[in-house]
Amino acid sequence: MLGPVRTFLILMLFAGCGEVAVQSDSGVQDAASDGAIDAVSIDAVSIDADLTGTANVVTLAHLDHQGAGPLTGQPAGNIDVVSLRPDGSVAGTIKTNGAGQASIPVYPGGTVTAIYPRGDGAGAELVTFADVKPGDTLTFGREVQNQASTEVGQITVTLPSLMGASYYYVLNDCNYSYVSPNTTGGGATARLVDYTSCHGSNNQVVLALALDSSGTLKASMSMPITYVNNTTYTFGNNWVTAPTASLTVSGLSPEIYYVNFNLATALYKTPFQAVTGGSPMGNAISAMAPFPPVGPRALAQVDLVRSGSFGPTILFSALPTNDLKLTVNAPALPPWLSAAVIKPALGGAAWFPVGGAGSSGLPSSHDAVVGQMNYGRNDGPNYLNFSWTFIIPPTETEFKLPVLPAPFESLQPRVNDGSTYSNTLTLLEVPSVDGYDDARALPESSLACPRCAVRDGILPRAAVSYSPGGATVSYSPGGMF
Repeated sequence: MLGPVRTFLILMLFAGCGEVAVQSDSGVQDAASDGAIDAVSIDAVSIDADLTGTANVVTLAHLDHQGAGPLTGQPAGNIDVVSLRPDGSVAGTIKTNGAGQASIPVYPGGTVTAIYPRGDGAGAELVTFADVKPGDTLTFGREVQNQASTEVGQITVTLPSLMGASYYYVLNDCNYSYVSPNTTGGGATARLVDYTSCHGSNNQVVLALALDSSGTLKASMSMPITYVNNTTYTFGNNWVTAPTASLTVSGLSPEIYYVNFNLATALYKTPFQAVTGGSPMGNAISAMAPFPPVGPRALAQVDLVRSGSFGPTILFSALPTNDLKLTVNAPALPPWLSAAVIKPALGGAAWFPVGGAGSSGLPSSHDAVVGQMNYGRNDGPNYLNFSWTFIIPPTETEFKLPVLPAPFESLQPRVNDGSTYSNTLTLLEVPSVDGYDDARALPESSLACPRCAVRDGILPRAAVSYSPGGATVSYSPGGMF
């Protein structure tokens, strides 16, 4: 980021297909079943025409699924979207069309919430962008998985031997295997099983690594394949000595007492990782490690840890595999998070940023706050699970969820709701983004998982401060809001 201090939070959603319907306070305006987006009439919206405008909405896949539903990045249609003014009144509601697109009335400073119903009918995932403006394009959706782990197939990979190698590590897009050298004939043989939960394209790259007895990488080689079940793929003797990656971070604030480096292959769901760490000296630290040059980039992760009750601040950077060097001086970093409290009973959250993880004497900065509240309740024979992700300006230190209109009232957290799994809250700084207006233009998937965005080459770098131990859940009805 290049602007004033900011803050931000997280959530999630799902979809189908159907007609586009735009609704304001006075009722339904237009509907279309042909996938086109009808123009929205602002005349029916009872607010000043010079302040009200429209925002474009894109709803992509959001929910993990059991063998059905759109995959990551695919459109999710027929998703309800609600736009509220800052005073909580309804500016408009709409359903996205079959392509996951719509245009909706918005008021400056208002909120836009997308509502993804769970496929099993047992709850929903909601995502809110706060402090929206006319002209915004708001992209909802995240990285999803097929939870149905049905076996797709298996392949066999044979390797030539390498002198000094004690064992081999073989991986593809979906799985990995550690294997010892063959007892006869030399080399090694690995079997990799793919499942629907992780198998992507049949066009894959198999990576083979040779490691010594201490686990240090000696050499690597990769081979592109077209995946065919029950096929054996044989590597030629093309071992390449692993190049050395170098990582240096300087200009750190003096309260940082430990730094952990993690360098991971970005090409694989289960990556190869080189991990090392230590204490800074003179507010700087460096590390070196052998690393395989596979794929277009590697993901460098630098964990900064300070004394006291604070969560870590983590710097994610993409490194080209033909130049595995990270040199960062006085990186732009968000403030530390000393605590974060989530209150499902009150539908709100508060957090406590402290100072900055950047160079001593330099102001910290961030572009957004992203949080996720998770809650659930018994509903007759069913247990309903909800998650609500919120993306808000960095200037805020507390947030109350928007109160949705009557058709969606049952989705709001209630006083007696329980927490179903970990709540999260993070402060996000993106050096290539200039403030919250630019951050809001990023897709939800990048804001909710900046590590994923850097890994996939969407962002070159991002820094995130996490609350210690995740966000605390509080059920008491008193205080704070």
